Amino acid sequence: MLESYARSSQEVKKILCEKQKLDKISKIDDDVVNQLIGFLKPFSECAEILSGDKYPTIHLVALWHYKLNQHIDVRADDSSEIKLLKEQCRRCMQEYLNLEDLHYIACTLDPHYRKLTFVEEEKRERAVGQLKILMEKERVEVPVDESTSTADSNRDLEPPSPKVGRFIDLQDPDDNDGELSEIDKYFAYKLPKESEFDILCFWKSAKEFPTLQKIAKWLLAVPASQASDERVFSTIGKAINPLRTSLSGGTLSQLTLIHKNF
Repeated sequence: MLESYARSSQEVKKILCEKQKLDKISKIDDDVVNQLIGFLKPFSECAEILSGDKYPTIHLVALWHYKLNQHIDVRADDSSEIKLLKEQCRRCMQEYLNLEDLHYIACTLDPHYRKLTFVEEEKRERAVGQLKILMEKERVEVPVDESTSTADSNRDLEPPSPKVGRFIDLQDPDDNDGELSEIDKYFAYKLPKESEFDILCFWKSAKEFPTLQKIAKWLLAVPASQASDERVFSTIGKAINPLRTSLSGGTLSQLTLIHKNF
């Protein structure tokens, strides 16, 4: 709306002047309007990108969070209106946009930003530590005892052995663990220069990082916002009508898939 006004402000003023109603917009400062447009543009771009449903988005959340925090830093040449707006945005971001470890872990799965150099050291170390725990959980196989023999009379006196996965977060780190070497190789991996980078194609072919590949497969499928889910519900609502009430779940799923991807 602001951009529409900025583009047509001269024509609007001319029309209102002819009708002697210029006082209706006399309090609008065109310079402030242009400043607002420039200030809000990154937020609009962020919302559009993170609400996409045809590409991964969760790994972009930490990057956008950092960039927007930089964007709302108050500068000496900001007008009083922009300074006030930036201060309000800062309070809102601190209250409503607190990132979780999962956002930083997802960001490490983008090889361009895997070292999280833009993040505080404490958050970076915690994210890498949580990623290592996820890798351990991916590779741990819980043993299943299929024996039903009761020949050993002392067996009932023995305490049950705990499942390996239950206390995985309490295990001491093993410097010789193969998975740790996998993550070290990933952080040392030299990414070839490409004009266009597709994170899904990268992980599809990243056979040298099998455990990270498994994590990327499910983590990058998590949407950054609920916008894509709401669009799916809207699509389903259009597919179901009084004349099509007998559609099965499978058919409805296929119709939605075709509508969203073709």
